[in-house]
Order: sequence, then structure tokens, then C-alpha cells
Amino acid sequence: MNRTMTALGTSISRRQLVGGMMAAAVAAPIVASRTRGVAFAEASEIKDGTYTASAQAMNDLLEVSVTITDGKIADVTVSPNSETPGIGGQLLDKTGTVADSIGKAPVDLLPELIVANNSLAVDMVSGATITSAVLISLVEDCIKQAGGDPANFQDAVEYPAYGDGDADMIVVGGAGSLWQRTHTSKMAMGTGMISTYATALVDLADKITLYNEATATDLVLEDGKVVGVVATDNHNGNSFTISCADGAVISTGGFAANSKMVQDNNDTGKWPDLSSVATTNRFSCSQGDGITMASAAGCSLVDMEQIQLLYLGNVVNGQITKYPPRNANGTDQLIFINKNGERFVQEDGRRDKICLGVLDQPDQIFYMLESGDGALYVDIHDPEWRSADGFTFDYLNDNGYIVWDDTLEGLAGKLEMDPATLQATVDAFNAAVESGSDEFGRTLFSCKLENGPWVATPRQACVHHTMGGLTIDPAGHVMAADGGEKIEGLYAAGEVTGGIHGANRLGGNAVVDTVVFGKLAADSLVADMA
Repeated sequence: MNRTMTALGTSISRRQLVGGMMAAAVAAPIVASRTRGVAFAEASEIKDGTYTASAQAMNDLLEVSVTITDGKIADVTVSPNSETPGIGGQLLDKTGTVADSIGKAPVDLLPELIVANNSLAVDMVSGATITSAVLISLVEDCIKQAGGDPANFQDAVEYPAYGDGDADMIVVGGAGSLWQRTHTSKMAMGTGMISTYATALVDLADKITLYNEATATDLVLEDGKVVGVVATDNHNGNSFTISCADGAVISTGGFAANSKMVQDNNDTGKWPDLSSVATTNRFSCSQGDGITMASAAGCSLVDMEQIQLLYLGNVVNGQITKYPPRNANGTDQLIFINKNGERFVQEDGRRDKICLGVLDQPDQIFYMLESGDGALYVDIHDPEWRSADGFTFDYLNDNGYIVWDDTLEGLAGKLEMDPATLQATVDAFNAAVESGSDEFGRTLFSCKLENGPWVATPRQACVHHTMGGLTIDPAGHVMAADGGEKIEGLYAAGEVTGGIHGANRLGGNAVVDTVVFGKLAADSLVADMA
């Protein structure tokens, strides 16, 4: 491109504290200590020194150290943490270097802003409001330890204001599985893919302008062609327009976190009312804003009623985190039991059938039960043991993400189940391992469940992926609602589109979806320019 490519995010305002999760995080007890400095001041005069505080953030305890010099905030340091890479925590590339070309993580950005402005009146980072709010509250606590008043550190923080601009193209959005799954990256939690994109943005820095903390709201059309995007500056609420000479690509994701949009389209009779069902997606994302924006511009929608649930959401917030105790591909060495200690579903079956089974259980939760048997067993008491997303066994146990005991009877007691019922369930499964079949139609039987320790992981069925969205042609052009002709200058890729996955997306295919159709949309745009 001769000029620039512009990438606009769709997100919520940083300042808004919404939802029970946020309230719980902000209200979490703060554990405070001082590494050096003076005793607590009796008056409001702040004392120089370094103070520390910690509290539960999104994934784990977050610890912050604050240095006060000459009555000002001279340094804010966040200790190594478990916040989600690329969202609340640092995103690393394959060399271990921080990849921040798509924007600095809150654990880096907020301390810089607080120190530079000597102020706590910083906006929270969209998509990472829990991490942001806890970090700010910890700095406030350190100021109190020093005898200061956080109210004296509330000077307005000035952010660069966005204004109208132009580019060749604009990207709007963030730059049922059986056995086995798709390929994945060696780096944890998909960061290998995202960090690769971040590295590419560094290489193309002279051609790409990123608009973080900007919310795209409308498409601009002239004579039926998309010629720009209207957005809102999240910091000041001002509207601005980016014009595009050659077109725009919408890649804002689906609407799984928008409970109203989910239920409004839940009309096939397949699922019960989903308006109160949790989601595995983050609430600041997957709101369907790209679908709403494009639909208002006359774009066609398809398969909006096709909604996928996943049974792996934790019972705290629905996220696919703190899982699994054993291994992501260990379904053949697990059984699923309800609160009565009974199996209820084919564990290696389709995810939609498993989810329907879960929704029909008491309190709509179940436990993934495993023993100390099988090839995938790793000593849970090994200090080097980590879950698939990096958490220690003690952390999972202490925070209620798992329940365990050395004996099955002891585990039943902790789960408030009848021990005889749970034992009968395990005995029946072990008999099925010998025979190779059971009443549910399971086909994966690699080992009996006989020896402790026994671990139960509580999970719930959550809205996970939406297969519906913008209608595109094989070249990635977005189609119009009236007549089916393509809308000039508009392309789409990823979960924002419909008609790709049918009624039940296969696990792992969404990654392929973004890569394949992202490149396809770009290739089509370049070809259309010729």
C-alpha cells in the first residue's frame, strides 16, 4: 500500500465498572505490606519510601510496589503475574521479548501513565478492566500506607486525541469437536499466533496506524460503496472518521457475549432459554458490534440462529481457564458426573449433545472426574506441575477450581454426594472399559479409574461460538441484504461472518477460519484495486 492501513478496535470505555465480576474484583481483600520505608503517618502528609500491596486480579494475586519520592509517585512496579497474555498481562514473542506493537498491556501501560502524570485518574484498558481496576486500587492502597490520600492524586490525564484521517484500507476489529483437534501453537493459550501478528505489525509500522481505545460505530457509504468508518474516541467521547480509498475489512468477532442478541436469535428449538447462560467469551468482546454496524448499512446476515455452547466453562465466570487438571486431550481418561454422583452423557460425543445434557442436570453444573491412573497422569503434588494454562495444583485447589481427595469416598464427602452412588458409577464405568461399550455410546476407553488421588473439576455449559453473521461470497466480499449483490469496498473475515461452519463448528476450526479468510479478504481487496 502506498499510504496506510488503519486498524480500528471495537471496545467499551475504560472508565466503566460494570458487572458482578468487576465488583467482586474491586471489593476483594487487599493484602498489604512494606518492603522498606517509614511507619504509617498519622497525618495526611505522605512519607517517602517503597510500599507494596496485593489482591486477587483476573487470574491470580497481583502485586504492586509503589515508590514515593518527594511526595510524588516516582515508580510503580508490577511483579511477575499470571494475568492473561496479550490482554491483562504481557504478550511475549517466541524469543521471550515483550510484543507490544498492538498496544502495551495494562501491567505496563497503567504504571507508566500513573508515574508520568502523578495521578490515579487513568482510564482502564478495554478488555482488561478487572486487571486495570485491581492495579489502580493497589496503588491507592500503597499511597494510604505512606500516609497519603489517594484523592490528592486525581489530576486529569491527557490522552492524544484522535481526529479524522484517511488510508487505503481499514480493518475493523482486533488486528462441536470429536477426536482429535486441530494443530495449535507451542506457546501457551494461542499467544504464538497473536505474537506473530504483533511482530508483523512492527515490520509494517510505516504502513499501518493502530487506533487502540477507539470504538467503530458506523460504515460510511457513497453510491453503494464503503468509503470510510466512523469511530468514537474512548478517552474523550469525540467522533471521528477514517476514510478508505479501497475498502474496509470487518473482523470484529461474533456475539456470544451479548446475551440479548444470543437469545433474540435462539429460535430453532435446539436450546432452552440462553439469556442467563454464561459465556466463555470476555464481555468486552464478542458483542456483535460489527454485525450490528454492517446490518445497519444494508448487509445480509446468515445463520444467526446457529449458536454453539461449550461445556468447559469454569463455574466462577464461565471462562475456559484453570483447566484441565490433567491434559487438554485427556477425555478418554475422564468421566462426567452430576451433583448426584451419576454419569449422564457420552463424554466423547458431540459438544452440543454434552451441553444439552449438562443444562438438564441439577444446578446445570457437572464435575469432570479423574483418578491417578492412565498414561497422562502426572503427580499432582509435584511442585513443577501446572495446569494447561499455567496454574499450580495448590492454586486450583485453594480457589475452588478443583476438589480432590486421596480416596473416592473422601471426595464424595467433599462434594456432598452419596459415596455408594459415586462408587457404583465408577464401578460401572470400569466394567464398560473391560467390555468396550456402555449405555451412553462412548467409544474411548483407555484406562479404568481405580487409584487415587481423585480430582473433580466443576464445569458448566456456556455460550461459546456463534456460527451466524455477515453473508460473504467465496472471495470474502460482504453481500447486500437486498438482491444479494456484493457491497463494494466491504470484506469480512472470522467469526463475524456466517455460513462457514454450519450448525456446529468443529473445535479448532475458528483458528483456521481467521487465518484463511483473513488472507482471502486481503487478497480480494488487492485484486479489486487493480
